[in-house]
Amino acid sequence: MPSLNALREKSLSLIDALPYQPLKDSPTIKYYTDWKLLDSYHLPIHSAGLTQVVQPLKLPSNVNVLISGKELIYGTINEGVRVTRTRELLEENITTRIDAIHYASLIQAIDIHFAKYDSSIPFRLTIESALGGGIHEGYHVRIFISDGLNVDLELFEIPLSDSSAYNGVVELIVGKKSSVNLTHVVIPNKKSPSVSNLKIVINEGSSVSINSMHMGGLMHRQQINGFLLGNSSRMIANVGLLGNEKRKIDYVFDSVLKGLNNELLFSGLAIAEDNSYVSMRAIGRISKISSNSLVDIRGHTYNIGAEATAIGSPVLEINSNNVRLARHSVSISNISEDILFYLMSRGLSIKDVKNIFRSELISKVISTTNDYVRTDVKEVLGTLLENNSLELT
Repeated sequence: MPSLNALREKSLSLIDALPYQPLKDSPTIKYYTDWKLLDSYHLPIHSAGLTQVVQPLKLPSNVNVLISGKELIYGTINEGVRVTRTRELLEENITTRIDAIHYASLIQAIDIHFAKYDSSIPFRLTIESALGGGIHEGYHVRIFISDGLNVDLELFEIPLSDSSAYNGVVELIVGKKSSVNLTHVVIPNKKSPSVSNLKIVINEGSSVSINSMHMGGLMHRQQINGFLLGNSSRMIANVGLLGNEKRKIDYVFDSVLKGLNNELLFSGLAIAEDNSYVSMRAIGRISKISSNSLVDIRGHTYNIGAEATAIGSPVLEINSNNVRLARHSVSISNISEDILFYLMSRGLSIKDVKNIFRSELISKVISTTNDYVRTDVKEVLGTLLENNSLELT
């Protein structure tokens, strides 16, 4: 495996020769991400000279591991969990410019190993961008779950700095006969673009349940890649997206089933307000070596206002002749000016209408989680709203 410096150097040499994303990445041969916003940011060639422009918020208050700029802050680490700085990374197949930018702009990379976890309290990881200077600010985290574990995880990605472009990759590798409940909350910055990529590998007899929320942001690209490699592996994704003002969210969920008796369930809710644009694409792929597998992808979108656009694109790619179920659906609801006028005539303001939908989105994501998760999510949202780091009104 190459060292981080070697990977940085290789990535740096590839950037100019690669596109941000291949055309085949979109079923309509269209870029939903406004990649040109990233062109004005440069690479942190000498990270030692970078300065911390935002102090760590340490969210939630009982966070176990906090990455903030060049700082790595530890809370309580349970027995059986080991956190180390990454010295080497597998040489990835770098096929796009955003891949190359990520590895060339790495500020920090860490590994978290779960050998055992005997706690009902979730493990909390927060990544905050905190550097200035108009740079790409890259972070890479690998989380390894050993066989036979039941783990609750919380992952908060919070691009605090408005003078850098956040770029985070988190890999979750789940061993055999384990279960992981992951709550993933991303609050993109309102003044700078951000990119997040969550890669999940699920081995035999294991399951991963994701409750995911993405709110606001100038231009946020969220990529989720799932790999159901083992037999009887399962993945459930419950997603909420909220765009407001003139901001954009491009959410892509892409998972492939490669074993016997795999199950993939996706349920997404996308809300666009004002002049925002929210794209929610979910792709389920059953490979030719898979058998008796199930894919069910469902999306719901709401447009609040005549200029708001929320689109849902469920896609199935079936390459096996032995499939238990392959189903997809999407519904689109337009809350038009006429409907808004009617609601206002009944005593509701536009703010009241928006809050109703926002409450529904938050409830959808956290309603099936435990009390610890609900408390942490509410603390993070409440703190960011209070500090004006997040504008949802």
